[in-house]
Amino acid sequence: MKKKKKPSKRKLRFFLLHGAIILISIILLYSLQQPQKVTVEATVLNVRTKPNQNATIVQQVDSGKQLTVLKSCNKWYQVQLANGKTGWIASWLVKDRTKGKKMDATAFVLHSNATLYEDSFAKSNPIATLKRGQKVHIIETYNNWRLVKTNQMKGWIPASDLTVASSPTMAQTDIQPKKESFPQQRFVRQKDVSLRSKPKADSTVVTQLDMGDKLTVLDKKGEWYHVKTDFGDEGYIESWLTTDKNLAKDTKRVDRLSKATIVIDPGHGGQDAGSISADNRYEKDASLQTSKVVAEKLKAHGAKVILTRSDDEYVGLEERAQISNRNKADAFICIHFDSTAQANVASGTTTYYYHDNSKRLAEDLNQQIAKLPLPNRGVEFGDHQVTRDNNQPAVLLELGYMSSAKDVRLIFSKQYQNQVANAIVKGLQHYFDSAS
Repeated sequence: MKKKKKPSKRKLRFFLLHGAIILISIILLYSLQQPQKVTVEATVLNVRTKPNQNATIVQQVDSGKQLTVLKSCNKWYQVQLANGKTGWIASWLVKDRTKGKKMDATAFVLHSNATLYEDSFAKSNPIATLKRGQKVHIIETYNNWRLVKTNQMKGWIPASDLTVASSPTMAQTDIQPKKESFPQQRFVRQKDVSLRSKPKADSTVVTQLDMGDKLTVLDKKGEWYHVKTDFGDEGYIESWLTTDKNLAKDTKRVDRLSKATIVIDPGHGGQDAGSISADNRYEKDASLQTSKVVAEKLKAHGAKVILTRSDDEYVGLEERAQISNRNKADAFICIHFDSTAQANVASGTTTYYYHDNSKRLAEDLNQQIAKLPLPNRGVEFGDHQVTRDNNQPAVLLELGYMSSAKDVRLIFSKQYQNQVANAIVKGLQHYFDSAS
């Protein structure tokens, strides 16, 4: 009887290698088959028969509901509905839960009464209120939100409400309120502000204050300053309505662009698509594309450039202004594109400013923007949070209408984006050169 030959080492390695390949293939196939889940962020989401905004609505889905994605087409998702049917939804109105990144970090809550949400958008259900200084553990990050665990409870909180530190001591230093010394000098940061007799919003009005009015701060009670004006009036004003700069005056400028720090703010981003053109193109994409071209042109002229966002992510309006304030920007330029409810009824560009210290910047920029191949609507006062909350010279530019087919063709063209960038560079050069 012949003895069976043992398999050679070469054959054994062959079988093991092929077995590993088959196992990996099965795992990959299984993972690829896992359905993509999205969560509704809109208050009410319309489900349509086709992937466009003019298609018939077949159903509506409430905020917070989860849907299974079957396929995608031109930034629309085909989803499975509860009744067994399918339909199409706009991808910018839902949150893709598969995009979150795992994170393992300890953090501390920065603000009093910070809200913990059920999901990573402000309209989701609040589930708890966290205290200033409270310790949490971050387990996931998504855009500017963090999924945290605290007291056996999980929820989402804006990243701006947290400080992450390598040690509790360092983090506790961040969250300690800075001690203010009195008296100190402050200025009213906007127009038509009420000076009140008591630190309460419903107390009697002593007098009306204007932007730039100088105040001597005598004391602080909670979020209210006890102040005295240069005219001798005494009363209370909410601290956030004051600033250490006189925003009613043109600020001292650097004398050339190469010395300047410029913050470029691409409007919208992430789930906030902005205006949408008739051919389903998004303002958030146009603003980012244009901003990147502007940034490169400014860098080529020696300026330090900071983008508030460099990809398709959501950044809050308050944070955009704070980026400018923290970096002491010599100019903040927010890039947007306008729109009207009716198509093709408006066209052109507009330059907006809020504080008086920004008017000269707006005028110098608009002088060049008026040379673009679109009608120019001039310089206007505009109440936008990114300029209102900004202590630095700040403007918001509307560089065409997403509701105009003619404007849209220009807006997404490289030629127009370069023209915009060149106009902004020339406007800033004149703005800084005139300071010397």
